[in-house]
Amino acid sequence: MSKGVQLMSQDLEGRPGLGQGSWNHLINKGWHPQQITALGPKTGWTVGSWVQDRMKGYPNASRNIGQSGLYNLMAAQKWVGKGKTQQEIEGYGNYLSGSPRGQATGRSGWAAGFTGEAADWITNKFKPEPTQEVDPWEEVDPWKEEFKTSMQDLTDKINTPAVDPSKTMPGYSKASVVGGGGTASMKIEQKGRRRKTNMSQLKRKAWSMPTTNTAAGKGGGSPVNV
Repeated sequence: MSKGVQLMSQDLEGRPGLGQGSWNHLINKGWHPQQITALGPKTGWTVGSWVQDRMKGYPNASRNIGQSGLYNLMAAQKWVGKGKTQQEIEGYGNYLSGSPRGQATGRSGWAAGFTGEAADWITNKFKPEPTQEVDPWEEVDPWKEEFKTSMQDLTDKINTPAVDPSKTMPGYSKASVVGGGGTASMKIEQKGRRRKTNMSQLKRKAWSMPTTNTAAGKGGGSPVNV
């Protein structure tokens, strides 16, 4: 015999059957109509016609409560599936929490109206997601983020390989560089620079220059080698 059936049987003790009088007696004891519908026939008391008619108004009692005398896990899952809110579901539990069966659970509040399994499932189902606290000292100021971005751009530019100008500038050739490795075409002769004079050639020209002999007794001029 389940705990629910046992408690209801104790409250029906001495009564002739489960008729209208017994129904009202159980209600005054704190039993809910759904509990009477689910547990009454299990007590062994004969159920009168009046009570049978009343029980028809609670067709889901046998599934939602059963012999436990409390809302079970199947009922909780069904209500969640129908979109019932946490407040609505906990409100259902309050209907049974004050009954003799609910008080016997030792739980308080809405959880006393559900089986332990169902109460735990509901609690976990509607458990708020843990929030991650943000350390205010770790918050990034906009200027710090902008500075970080600027430094990254500069780093990227520094790490970018240099571009070969011979590939991007038309008419540019590495061979045209002036210096020790330059080509002869780039060697510019200074303007006005005289070529070196061969001294032997200069002397020969000097000796072959025509001169005028002015010695006495001679007239005219003749070429003389000086």
